[in-house]
Amino acid sequence: MNGFAKLINHHDSRVAAERQAAVDAAENEKTEAGQRELSFASSVEHIVSPLFEDFVAALRGSGRDATFKPLSKDGHGRSNVNLHFNATQGTRLRVNASDDSAYAVTLLEDGDVEFRSYYDQRPGKNGISKRSGDLGSIDAETIRHDLQVLLNLALESRAQ
Repeated sequence: MNGFAKLINHHDSRVAAERQAAVDAAENEKTEAGQRELSFASSVEHIVSPLFEDFVAALRGSGRDATFKPLSKDGHGRSNVNLHFNATQGTRLRVNASDDSAYAVTLLEDGDVEFRSYYDQRPGKNGISKRSGDLGSIDAETIRHDLQVLLNLALESRAQ
C-alpha cells in the first residue's frame, strides 16, 4: 500500500470512529434522558401526587376550588405536574386566571427539576418564585413545605 492509500485509509478510519463515537454519545444521552424521565415519573407518583391530592382535598373541603393535573408534557415537551387553586372561598378557578394560584414541578432538559410557585398573579403583584434542584430534591418534606408556604402566601395576599 502506498503512502497516499495509507493516508486515505487513516483518514477514513478516523472519520468513521468519530461518527461512531457521536452515535454512541447520542444513544447514551437518549438512555440517560429516559432514565431521568422514569425517575421523575416515579417521584411524582410516590411523592408529589399524594401531596397534591391532599392539598386539593383540603382546599375543596374549605369551599375553595382546586385541581390537580397529573404528569403530562408542558408546552415545551417537558414532563410536568401541577396544581391550580383559588384562595378565595366560593370562587371558581379560571374565571380570572390572574386570581388563581399554582404550583408546578417540571423536569428540565438538562435533568434538573424546577419548582415554581405562583401565589399572586394579579396585576401589580409579584407572587412568583422558583427554585431548581436535581432529581433527589423531590422529597415529601420539601414539597409539603413549599405547598404550605404557597398556601399561606396565597391566603394572606387575598386577605388584604
